[in-house]
Amino acid sequence: FTALQRTATRPARAARPHRTIATMTDYLVGTLAYPFVWAYDTSVLVTALVLAAVPTTLRVVTKGSKSLSKLEDMFEFFEGLPLGKVVVASLIGFTAPYSASISASIEYLKGTKVRASIYDRPWLRNPFSSIHAVALANLGELATGVAMMSCMQSLKNIRGIPVELNMVYKKKARGKITCESDVQPALEALQKMDDKIEVKATGNLYNEAKEVVAICTVKWSCSRKKKRA
Repeated sequence: FTALQRTATRPARAARPHRTIATMTDYLVGTLAYPFVWAYDTSVLVTALVLAAVPTTLRVVTKGSKSLSKLEDMFEFFEGLPLGKVVVASLIGFTAPYSASISASIEYLKGTKVRASIYDRPWLRNPFSSIHAVALANLGELATGVAMMSCMQSLKNIRGIPVELNMVYKKKARGKITCESDVQPALEALQKMDDKIEVKATGNLYNEAKEVVAICTVKWSCSRKKKRA
C-alpha cells in the first residue's frame, strides 16, 4: 500500500517533446494517407472480386454452395486464385465488421492452425509510436476466433461464443505483426464434450524479428446444438 501511495502522489511527468511530435506526425500522416490507402485497398478488392467471380460461380454450380460453407474449404479454394486471400479477408470482414477495421489478412488456415497478420499503419498507433493495444487484441481475437470456428465446423452440432479475453503485452509492436494460433487442445476437449464445456484458444503475436510482442487468450463457452422438435 505504501508503494502504491508513493506512486499515486508522485508528480506527473511532462510529456516528452519527441513523443508529442511523433504522435502528431502519425496523426497528420494518417489523416493525409488514409483516403489514398482506402482507395487503393478498394481497387484491389474490386479486382480480386472480379477475378474470383467466374471460378467461384463454376465451383458453386459444379459442387454446390456447401463446398464453400466451411472456413477451411473456402480458404483452400480462394488461396489458389489471384488475390484470393483478399477475398477471404473481405468475407470475414463482412461477417465481423469490427475485425475489418485493422485490415487483417488471413495467411494460413489448415486444420486447427491459423496465421493472420496486420501492418503498422498510422491510424493503428498509440501515443508511443507503436501499434495500439486494442488493435493487437483485435488481431489476436480474429486469429483465435477463425481457428475456433474452423475447429467447430469440423465437428457436428457444436456451437460456441467467446466469454473472456485476456492480453499479455511483452513489448512494443511495430512493423508487420503476425498472430499464430493452434487450437488442437480445444478440438480434443470438444471431441470428448458431453453437453457444455469451456475451452481456451491462444494466439502468439510476433514481430518481423520473430519476437513475441503479445499473447492473446480467449475463453470460449461451447455446447451442443439442441435438435429441433
